[in-house]
Amino acid sequence: MQENDIKPEITLWAVSSVGYPPKANRILAGSTSMRSFGRGAPRCIGEVRDMKSDVYFLKLDNDQYYIGSTTNIDRRISEHQKGMTKSTRHRRPVRLVFKQTFDNIRQAKIIEYRLKKLKSRKIIERIIENGFINLQLLGL
Repeated sequence: MQENDIKPEITLWAVSSVGYPPKANRILAGSTSMRSFGRGAPRCIGEVRDMKSDVYFLKLDNDQYYIGSTTNIDRRISEHQKGMTKSTRHRRPVRLVFKQTFDNIRQAKIIEYRLKKLKSRKIIERIIENGFINLQLLGL
């Protein structure tokens, strides 16, 4: 590459778990890496879709369940325990009662969404008892 060759700059938008509006991250065209845009975020966009991800259930101190999904279960549980998650902050301590790993975050998010849509304590307790999520039950 010569000195006078200039690569155009591309702006990529990514929503991080930190909040909204999304933060802009700039990379040079042709580059394979980008600056991190969230806590523990992968360095390359393609890596996000291919990461193993977990759907998890927490039991809260008021005997309710919290359903979530993440690519880093240890970090996420720590955030819940430290009160960094708005929905569980005032219902601590939380206890991990179930976790199932899926091939990618997209699949985990779809399953999380379907479970939250059902809003059924019986189904959640049956999943915990069986030790796995029956995808046919969710229509997948």
